[in-house]
Amino acid sequence: MAISGTTKITGIFGHPVEHSLSPAMHNAAYRSLGLDYCYLPFSVTKENLAIAVESLRVLNLKGVNITSPHKENVIPYLDHLSAEATFLQAVNVIVNEGGMLTGHNTDAPGYRQGLMKSASQEEITAGKAIILGGGGAARAAALGLIEAGLKTIIFAVRQPEKLLPWVARYKEKYGHMQMFPVSLASEELSVQLKEATVLVNALPVSLKDAAGNWLFDLTSLSAQTFVSDLRYAPAATELLSFATARGCRAQNGLPLLLAQGILSFVLFTGVEPPERVMRLAIGGMVDA
Repeated sequence: MAISGTTKITGIFGHPVEHSLSPAMHNAAYRSLGLDYCYLPFSVTKENLAIAVESLRVLNLKGVNITSPHKENVIPYLDHLSAEATFLQAVNVIVNEGGMLTGHNTDAPGYRQGLMKSASQEEITAGKAIILGGGGAARAAALGLIEAGLKTIIFAVRQPEKLLPWVARYKEKYGHMQMFPVSLASEELSVQLKEATVLVNALPVSLKDAAGNWLFDLTSLSAQTFVSDLRYAPAATELLSFATARGCRAQNGLPLLLAQGILSFVLFTGVEPPERVMRLAIGGMVDA
């Protein structure tokens, strides 16, 4: 890839960010289309987030993806938000247009598109989903499931009371929804797991404690449940390994990465990218 004085710079802000496959995915598409763009990883700590966002204007970067732990904290530093980002109060793409920074959220449609590659329509529209976590990624997954037609969602979190305002927010917009939070440590979660058609892990941390014990009881997980883990790092396989051993179909985070990446690419360039090139750049798209 040739870098010149006219090369447009894009990238990703996160911490840690060294594991990200986004640079390989986007740069492969830029090369394939002959676009004068380059995509770089930027390790940005919470303390330096404001300065990093301002650098988009100062250095005239075209835009960046935003990953953990900045999807919510970045909002005060932006000029505008898309409708999805406003509703979710989470941003995973920033586009710089003449110094005006607009935050977008491609996680929700990206999750929906990725999920539909493996899960059946019946599992989604006629079923019940349990989402582990309540942060920006979990809320985006919930929105993607709602827009795909699912009508019952349970958030499993450490402090359910903190999620009640978000539950009310979803119900206000989608009145047909059944949605409520439960504690990760509760027996209620085990009861609901028996009936879940989709289980989504949106927690960015290991699901096991230091002693190797699960953070919650998975023994009631049904073999008919479709298990979706938003993580894709090789080390983050404990849930998918457990699920496949029980006979569940399972999907890692690569389909989401690809789908949201395609949407981000269009926001950065205005051009549809070659999906096959991007998919091959992240090692194909394997479930589990």
